[in-house]
Amino acid sequence: MDFSLLNNLVNVIPFPAYIKNEDGKYIYSNPNFSRLLYGKEPEELVNKSPLELDSNFSAEQIEIFLQADKKVLKTEIEERIESTLKCADEKYHTFHVIKTIQKHNSKQYILGLMIDLTQNKKIEKELELEQTLLNIFLENICDSVKFKDRFGNYLKINNAEARLLKLAIPELGVGKNDKDFFSDRHFREFKKYDAEVLESKKSKVIEKLISFPGNNEKLMRTTKIPLISNKGSVYGVCEISKDITQQKEEESKRNYLNLFEKVISKVSNYFIKNGPDKFFEAMELSVRDLSDYFYAQRGYTYVLDNDEFECKSFYEWGNVQDMPDFNITFYHDWYERLSKHEIVFDEQNSFENSSGKEKEMFDEQKLSHIIILPLINYSVLDGYIVFECTKSKTLWLKNHSSILFVLSELISNAFRNYEIEKYRQEVEDEMRKMMRAVDQSANMVFITDRKANIEYINPKYTEISGFSFEDVIGKKPIILQETNQANIKTKEIWKTIISGKEWSGKIQNKSKQGNIYWVNLTLSPIKSLKGEITNFLGIMEDITEKMIAENRNAVSQKLESIGQLAAGIAHEINTPMQYIGDNTSFLKDAFASLSEFVNSLENLICQSSPYEEKVLKDKIDELKIKMDMEFIISEIPRSIEQSQTGIERVTKIVRAMKDFSHPGAKEKSYYDINHGIQVTITISKNEWKYVADVDFQPATNLPDIYCLQDELNQVILNMIINSSHAIEEKGTESSGKKGLIQIVTQRENDFAVIKILDNGKGIKPENISKIFDPFFTTKQVGKGTGQGLAISHDIIVNKHGGQINVESKYGYGTTFIIKIPIYNNDELKA
Repeated sequence: MDFSLLNNLVNVIPFPAYIKNEDGKYIYSNPNFSRLLYGKEPEELVNKSPLELDSNFSAEQIEIFLQADKKVLKTEIEERIESTLKCADEKYHTFHVIKTIQKHNSKQYILGLMIDLTQNKKIEKELELEQTLLNIFLENICDSVKFKDRFGNYLKINNAEARLLKLAIPELGVGKNDKDFFSDRHFREFKKYDAEVLESKKSKVIEKLISFPGNNEKLMRTTKIPLISNKGSVYGVCEISKDITQQKEEESKRNYLNLFEKVISKVSNYFIKNGPDKFFEAMELSVRDLSDYFYAQRGYTYVLDNDEFECKSFYEWGNVQDMPDFNITFYHDWYERLSKHEIVFDEQNSFENSSGKEKEMFDEQKLSHIIILPLINYSVLDGYIVFECTKSKTLWLKNHSSILFVLSELISNAFRNYEIEKYRQEVEDEMRKMMRAVDQSANMVFITDRKANIEYINPKYTEISGFSFEDVIGKKPIILQETNQANIKTKEIWKTIISGKEWSGKIQNKSKQGNIYWVNLTLSPIKSLKGEITNFLGIMEDITEKMIAENRNAVSQKLESIGQLAAGIAHEINTPMQYIGDNTSFLKDAFASLSEFVNSLENLICQSSPYEEKVLKDKIDELKIKMDMEFIISEIPRSIEQSQTGIERVTKIVRAMKDFSHPGAKEKSYYDINHGIQVTITISKNEWKYVADVDFQPATNLPDIYCLQDELNQVILNMIINSSHAIEEKGTESSGKKGLIQIVTQRENDFAVIKILDNGKGIKPENISKIFDPFFTTKQVGKGTGQGLAISHDIIVNKHGGQINVESKYGYGTTFIIKIPIYNNDELKA
């Protein structure tokens, strides 16, 4: 139907009417509809759906109408609904709603007519309305309609019939007959058909090529219907005629399209049957069949070498011999269009005003048209297929580019599959090499799916772990199991690898036989071409022997420190113990003298008389002098005091040693680090007291920190010893003055900071980056193992999640800055 006529139809209808598009939005409505239902003008409804407009309708009512729209669009069958709506005038109206499908330019539209039954209760008005609708229908229907009496005179014709008869208005045809407009032959034929319908009282359908006025020839399908009165008498004939000229052409094209579908099916089967391995054989068969279908005198396929920018022909089929090669790169317009993934379909008249190579080709080969299909491989033009046509039978395909696009995609896909298969075979060859290398690798290798279920292990994995492929297939490695509570790294590992990053670290494993072994694990995500994670690759290096060696070195280092401490402590304890021993010997001798003095005194008292007091006193004084009693009495308290001081000092050293070593503390706990530093200073005194003074400045606001106190004390001890050695080396080289070791603790947010400063020799700039490396030392041979700072770094960074940094100026001194978390991170997260 003419869309403008349909709009006019809606506009002149005396009741609410509208037109919707396939999206359910109003594209046209008459004022009766827009004002009554929405209180708006028609233009305010354009491109809006009922859901987008304010109205008095309930959600249920709107849904009913939307479902009806969907049903009409799907079935193309008229839908009728009767509904009572509250309109914009705040009154309730009962409508009889008719929804029909109208098509225009291959699109569907919904024509909605709303008959207000509230105002049309009487049968007469309903009949009048139906008559009006019938007239409107007749005036706007695309088919031509005319009513004749028994004698062939026209009673009424519609606009479509008037246009065919070249009449300005339908009324001019009333009273005329077929003889006034058609040839005598047509007139006799029409009269014969009318007589058959009048006599049989049955409808008759005729398809005939008719010449209308103005030499306008059309293929018409006419349905002749007898007009029968209520009494059963026939009073005329109704003719409804439809122009099927284009329809027949379309049918012919459809037949050709059906044939094309068969050709495409054959082409598809060629590629499926032969597979990617025999792509070129399938291509030869396809080009041959398609050339026949397109009535092409020649069909050929070229592959583009994009690296060398060359065209290489791999198949040509033609009815004409000795024709020149077709290199698309010489035809710039075509090449540019193909590169944009466009299909080239050009006719001879496309180049009337052109002097390019395209026109030369058409002129030389007398072509009607040319069809060039691009072969696209991942958005890149990899080749093309050319069909040179000398007959115009397939020109109509130009308006059906989608069909050619399907064909182009089909062959491009086959070509892509060929390239993929070729690449796959190359990848498989490389994979076989890689798998051989993985199988022979000295490292343990495993591959899991995205959920960490094991899909592959190499022989080394079985050799070291003792688990066979059957033991582990479909299971998660222990380090990636959600229930693995023993290893706190599980969540960290998952978080890292699931984000697409690589994780590396040292972990402990247990073999099938129950043996513990250590590995350096590297876990990497494997991604698809789209960047999606599909698998995880794990590579494990067995470092058990290395760990044993490191542990031995650590033990040696600790034993060395303990040996140094023991020597210092022995020295520290020896001095007070020496004077405790001397005092004890003195007290022993003094006690003997005192006992002798008392005994002598008792004898004198027993032998004397009451009259010999002066003599007795003189003898006592003589004994006092002889036994040096004055000295003994004065020295005994001092000896006792010195002994007590020595005992307290030994007790303090022993207690400090006990606090320092803290035997049995294998797990982290909260610990007073200020106390730990003070203890460490005490037990290491013999290491520094001859070369330096120690100034400890503890932070008063520093709480207990969550740490391995034994190992943290070991770090502080190592730093103090290093500082004393650095000061000693500098003192040896210069004046021999005592140096200074400062230890300062601070709190920075949730971190404890420990600074150890000395004014020793310092570290050379070239050695700063290496001081934490295992076995690196700046001390003289035999003075250090080079493990102290490496172990300290491991304790602070790996075991406590902290930082250890160094600042040094050679010749002036060094500062070590240790920073560790105060609290247990797991407790904070909880």
